Amino acid sequence: MFLGIVHLFKKRQFESRAINFSRYELLSALNWPETGMYYKRPIEGLKRLSGVSVFFDSCWWDYGTEKYCTVKFGLIDRFVLFNERTSGHSTFRSQVEMNETLFKSIQQGYAKNLNLSVYLSLSGNISKRLYRFLDKQRYRNSDYRINLFKLAHHRIGISENYYPSKIKSLLKKAADELVDKKILTSWKFERDVFYGVFNQESVSESYSMVSVKDENQAIVDILCNELDDHTSKTFFNLVANKIPYPVVYSILGNVKELDRESMINKSKGAYFTYLIKLKAEELQIAL
Repeated sequence: MFLGIVHLFKKRQFESRAINFSRYELLSALNWPETGMYYKRPIEGLKRLSGVSVFFDSCWWDYGTEKYCTVKFGLIDRFVLFNERTSGHSTFRSQVEMNETLFKSIQQGYAKNLNLSVYLSLSGNISKRLYRFLDKQRYRNSDYRINLFKLAHHRIGISENYYPSKIKSLLKKAADELVDKKILTSWKFERDVFYGVFNQESVSESYSMVSVKDENQAIVDILCNELDDHTSKTFFNLVANKIPYPVVYSILGNVKELDRESMINKSKGAYFTYLIKLKAEELQIAL
């Protein structure tokens, strides 16, 4: 959930520590379906995140003093989540506010990018933890060695109660998946050492920002597919270029929810077009 929230901040270039978003946009970022169970997950996830605090003992870098310090802070300070509906000319928008200390640190560049699409494509928690740990190492190394048990118990959270054979089995499955995803080119056990060779061709992809052109095209493709309307592609391209992304995702989410409740008399594409034109007029944007 937190990675999805950070992804939404990143799309907005971390311009403000409070952002508006729609449930559909968040679910889409996490590759979650819009079924009832998943539709309720944002509220549970945000409730948990609002209660999480992190503590750094003499290891938090303060960019103002340029010294390490001890600090404790939460991840998010506030959130407002609506059960989204379109009512008249207004659209209710959900909002989340990131902790100021965390936000400023990210703004200053003290955070590593993560390829969210690769992360979400991994099948298991161990694969995801191994990817996040190794991704930090491949930024400056072509290969990496680490004690097998240090990796398992202290880096990716495998239980210390497991036999070595079980630990190796779990790591093998995760490492093989990273090879399939082209994160590693190869790996092996050297007695009690895990050794992996990174795929350097994929490193630059992990640390690159999504271009505006690519993001616009992604929105056009989503609108065509989700609204079952490929004939309006030219208009959707205009929408992607002129209307802020959060507004587009919010209205799309509303249309899909109303369609599930059989409350749309016309096609989804036509109703989306009607709502987006109303919103454009409200924002004084010519379409």
